[in-house]
Amino acid sequence: EQWRELRRFTLKSLRDLGYGKAASEEAIIAETQLLIENTHKQIKENDGKVYLGKNLSCAALNVIWNLMASQRFEYQDQNMEKLLDYSDAFMLLGKDVIGKPFGSLPILRFFPPFRTKFNNITSGINKLKAFLQSAIDERKKLMV
Repeated sequence: EQWRELRRFTLKSLRDLGYGKAASEEAIIAETQLLIENTHKQIKENDGKVYLGKNLSCAALNVIWNLMASQRFEYQDQNMEKLLDYSDAFMLLGKDVIGKPFGSLPILRFFPPFRTKFNNITSGINKLKAFLQSAIDERKKLMV
């Protein structure tokens, strides 16, 4: 049941951003082609070893970033690395906080080992906010 609610929310949010329209489908197809090319390149360069988790995360973030900011990052781009790190911190919020004792008892954030985890999550989310704000500011400069 929780999975269905999350799926509905995600699809509704993506539709609000333009998912399902021709432009977003083209962006997804283009990113898929780039993902395949990057995977083939890694196979040749790394003796058949492919870092599929990172590649798929990069592709997904590029699709979302394309919907939000109308641009994409190369998989080895420094901004992509930052975005991956920051989004990982954000994902820890859902994994380690929501529905866990840490989420039910916020006072735990003041006691070890929860303090370190809370500080890491907070720091990552603040960095993600700063990254997004800089992207917004950059877009505003282009619009003026």
